[in-house]
Amino acid sequence: MKRLYYYITGTVILFGMVIFSTSVGAICGSNKRIKATNAKARELFVTLTARYTKVSEFNNSLEGLDVTATELVTTINNDIVRFEFSKNLVQTVHSGLKHSINIDTNFLILVNYLKDSATAYTNLTLPADFYIEFDALTPTIHTQIAAYNQSATDFNHHLTVFPNSLYVGQRGPFMLLGIENYPLNLPQV
Repeated sequence: MKRLYYYITGTVILFGMVIFSTSVGAICGSNKRIKATNAKARELFVTLTARYTKVSEFNNSLEGLDVTATELVTTINNDIVRFEFSKNLVQTVHSGLKHSINIDTNFLILVNYLKDSATAYTNLTLPADFYIEFDALTPTIHTQIAAYNQSATDFNHHLTVFPNSLYVGQRGPFMLLGIENYPLNLPQV
């Protein structure tokens, strides 16, 4: 009887240690991946801030716009303000990424809209080196997006692996970014 008690107690202690060690490993691994992914996103935010300075410069040079273009410029400027606020949030990078997607999507729509109706906007004056400086940022952004996506994919995979899914599965996955909003050469208006 005494021996059975030792076996049961030993088995319970062994299972308790296994459960504890797997939970600690899952949580520590998750936290490490979150820090790495947030660091990659913050590096991306620095470059995006330089890009959005150029976008604001572009928007400020526009005059005499029709309703559609004015709404796009207003939306872009509002999203830039939101991005500037949300990129510094410590808790999450999700809102900053969301705003950056909105800014870049609307900016490409605006540029293509202005390009398609170029005859209406003949007085557009941009600094001579605007396109060169703007396009110079794009390869850096592509590299940083690839690094961020790799880190985010690593975290998202970590969430789905058993037994990690039991301990950290309730955490939401990081969103991935595409490069379709970052053409290597911005269409010239």
